[in-house]
Amino acid sequence: MYLAVSAGDKARYANPPGDKQDGTRRIAEISAGGEVAANTLNQFSAANRRRREICIMTITALVIFEVKAGLTTALEAAMNTLLEATRNDTGFVRCDRYRDTQDPTRYVFHEVWDSKALLDEHLRTAHVACFLRTIMPLLDGKDVRILQGF
Repeated sequence: MYLAVSAGDKARYANPPGDKQDGTRRIAEISAGGEVAANTLNQFSAANRRRREICIMTITALVIFEVKAGLTTALEAAMNTLLEATRNDTGFVRCDRYRDTQDPTRYVFHEVWDSKALLDEHLRTAHVACFLRTIMPLLDGKDVRILQGF
């Protein structure tokens, strides 16, 4: 039996507290251990159910920025400033930032919020208004999608 897990899951589920073993080796040992393997699979299943429940209950904002050539550093600085302020907003769950590997002028914000109402509240804050004033001259375009899991 093999378990496909992320590095974070390896750290969380495969290595018991105080265990300094490599996560991959530990999972192989667990997989060969019968009852322990079943318990580990139950932990993974429970974690996946929790992730699924969170996905259904939350709102995701997917924002794609097309920045003008030569202005990527300014956009990254503005994104970092916004994220620092946003972490304190009510309803903020997380924000992942990406830069396109094929097009270095394309950036993606992947934000997760507790509700659409709290996302809307965030969009009315002073730090979002400041961010938009700062980045609009830097952009060739942007696309915003608000998504909900199902």
